[in-house]
Amino acid sequence: MKIRTIAYLIALSLSAPALAKADCAAARMQYNAAVREMQTAMNVYVACLAEGSDTYDCGAEFKKIEAAHRMISAAVGQLSTNCVRVD
Repeated sequence: MKIRTIAYLIALSLSAPALAKADCAAARMQYNAAVREMQTAMNVYVACLAEGSDTYDCGAEFKKIEAAHRMISAAVGQLSTNCVRVD
């Protein structure tokens, strides 16, 4: 039983770097998606402003920018947690 436990722990410790790489890759994908969301939200907001309506403040469009910023903040947190930077 002890040999199985030791073998399991060794296998688990060897697979940890692969799991960490997968977590980092997922965090990078999340960040890239959040940046794309921000780009889209900003383009929509700028288009709304360019219409020049003096009766609409583009508030709904701005809320999408705020939501995209929250997504970026969450993604940055995931990057800092899951990706180790080696300088």
